Amino acid sequence: MNIKQAFQMAIKDRAFLAVVIVMIALVLIMVMTTALHIHPSELQVPVRFSSFSFQRYYTDKWYYLLSFVLLGIIMMVAHIFIALKLYLQKGRELALMFMWLGVSIVVIAAITIVAIFRVVLFTQ
Repeated sequence: MNIKQAFQMAIKDRAFLAVVIVMIALVLIMVMTTALHIHPSELQVPVRFSSFSFQRYYTDKWYYLLSFVLLGIIMMVAHIFIALKLYLQKGRELALMFMWLGVSIVVIAAITIVAIFRVVLFTQ
């Protein structure tokens, strides 16, 4: 079986399809939140924190924040394809567990992005 056949088979499974829809919705919310918070400007925004140096906040251009959105999109696509492959080879339960793990990672990434935007908001 190839990915297309696996996708057709997985669409018939309501639980798997629901988890995929939850992940897509979370990534879309993350993209919209990022689109609302990123403002192109000449200001440097904090992108990294280190307690081991004299300069605690490292700054970079505003478009560095777009990499977080790209992370969410790549993670979503990769998790869906890997879960489809797991669905074919190892069964439904492992694929569902892997997708829920992906959903939890997206939630943690969204919380991190919101925290980063709070820091950016205070520095502008």
